[in-house]
Amino acid sequence: MSIKTRILVFLSATAMAAVAAPITFSGPVFPKPGPTQGLPCNPSSDIGCVIGDPLKYEPFQAQLTQPGGVGQNWLLTIQTNYGDPMQNLLPGVDGVPTFLYEAGGSEFSIGDFLITWNGATYGVVLHSHDGYQAGNLYKASGVQTSFDIMQGKTFQIVNATFPILLAAGGVQQGTGSLSGAITGDAVNSGRYTFTVSFSAPADFLSTGSFGISFSSYACGNGVLIGSGGFTGGDGGGGSVPEPSTFMLLLPSLGLIGYLRMRRGSEAR
Repeated sequence: MSIKTRILVFLSATAMAAVAAPITFSGPVFPKPGPTQGLPCNPSSDIGCVIGDPLKYEPFQAQLTQPGGVGQNWLLTIQTNYGDPMQNLLPGVDGVPTFLYEAGGSEFSIGDFLITWNGATYGVVLHSHDGYQAGNLYKASGVQTSFDIMQGKTFQIVNATFPILLAAGGVQQGTGSLSGAITGDAVNSGRYTFTVSFSAPADFLSTGSFGISFSSYACGNGVLIGSGGFTGGDGGGGSVPEPSTFMLLLPSLGLIGYLRMRRGSEAR
């Protein structure tokens, strides 16, 4: 491999890696007693509070990473507590399995990772439902709230308006794969880390800012919310790639042009 080719390969890889910028959304600090975690808790005034036992409901963190180059996938990781700490609720064929809630004997599933962008609602599905397959990206006309899912059950719906799942009837936007592992002690870090690698349209989240919402439970006992932007969006809950990311592309393009001109001159 010539020195010119090596330089081109290095600069191309550097530029592609530079745009693979993750945005991190963090949940409540654990442990933190009082109005922002545990009881008493009022989600109408503090949407980020954890209702009940944080060892079961705490969502620690989500991270969304854009592709580093053409043909590469988006990457979503979610660090959360979910279900009974004595059970291993790792993804199977239908994604993250349902959890049998001790009060009333009802089963609850994990929520979708919901994204609002350009006036539309998207979701990375973590448990198959309503014709949606776990691991894939979909676009839908709306969402199902905690009230929509839990109405008719014997529980008090304490976070009734929080969006949990995509509304039925959406359209698939990309395919992906879901995996999970037990990675933490449920106190200092989430018991589970769920990872989704998924494809998306080429212009997905390419302009402005977007918002996210996620809950491990249909009851919305612990939630993540935030906003961010990958290309200059003004979201306040995430991060935006530094201008230096784009400056890395300029020397690359200049050197490529110079080498091509020199190659043409040598050929003559």
